[in-house]
Amino acid sequence: MKYILFFLIFLLPVCCRADLDEIIIRSEDQKCAIRYLTQTPVKGQIIHTTKQCPTGWVQGYASVEITNPQSPVKEELAGFFMDGYWLASFPGNGHVQDRYNPQENIQALTFILETDKKENITYLVQLRATRSENNVYSPFAGCPIFRLMAVVPDTHFFENEVLQDKIATQAFLFAKHFCSELETIAVFGSTKINARTSDIFFQMQIDADTLERTIIPIQSDIENESSTIPVNNKNESDISETLVSMPKTDSRNNTSAPPFLMTSLNHLNIRSKLTQKPVQGRAIVHIQSVNLDGSAWVDLPQKTLLKYHPKLKIGWAIIQGRFFENQMHVQDIQFCQKEWCSDVS
Repeated sequence: MKYILFFLIFLLPVCCRADLDEIIIRSEDQKCAIRYLTQTPVKGQIIHTTKQCPTGWVQGYASVEITNPQSPVKEELAGFFMDGYWLASFPGNGHVQDRYNPQENIQALTFILETDKKENITYLVQLRATRSENNVYSPFAGCPIFRLMAVVPDTHFFENEVLQDKIATQAFLFAKHFCSELETIAVFGSTKINARTSDIFFQMQIDADTLERTIIPIQSDIENESSTIPVNNKNESDISETLVSMPKTDSRNNTSAPPFLMTSLNHLNIRSKLTQKPVQGRAIVHIQSVNLDGSAWVDLPQKTLLKYHPKLKIGWAIIQGRFFENQMHVQDIQFCQKEWCSDVS
């Protein structure tokens, strides 16, 4: 009986990891397996593949067919796999270092890409799978937003501009190698190989076209960071009027605000406070920074935390979503080329 219990204890974590929306589906001969992302596991599913699996997991480029005893429809996953995880077109090679769910509707994994022994830097890539409205997860992807974490010995490492340049150049080369379509390169610095957001002490974003680099101050939460954000000289009511009525001049940037917008962050904030529940809205914002966990900080027209959209990046944008307590769950986003999105009608 003792040995049976030990076997069950060992087996259970491998069969299903509910916190990660992850289950294991094996081949009929039990020689191959994949890790499949779903919130609704089906009993009796098996995989079919011609790929050999020395480690027990489908690895490398492969085609995997999933059969469901409750349905005649067969699902086919083709492309790259890493330790059983489906990466589709992302040519990742290696083994999973860390696996977690940074935010609602997002699953993440990291793998070690390269170790620079001379400079004592370990480079890890973070891939993400996103759950859509129909509850289907995408494959793990690392493009068009390429996220690279540099694990270094101590927090003073990035004070050296020469090493900053080296890491930025290396990040660009990595991104170009992996991504046929590339928008933004996000570089994060940490002293921990299995880092979470609170372990990140350095952040840099690189424009994929111009190679312009932006060092982004690390922020913790809305209350503690209000003094570190550039402050517009207008108060909230002035900004609201600017966003919903006639164009006015922004005293800080001397740019024209858009002539019309259905809502503003300030209006959404007031409505949510009055109703004490999330309110739906659409607003023009400037995204100042993007965090490793997939959230982002808005600095204009007012400090707001954006959550849960895979395409968040620095710049001006029109966002739509649910606003509550200075946070917005983004459902749709449209990026602009000019300040206050004056180029978007």
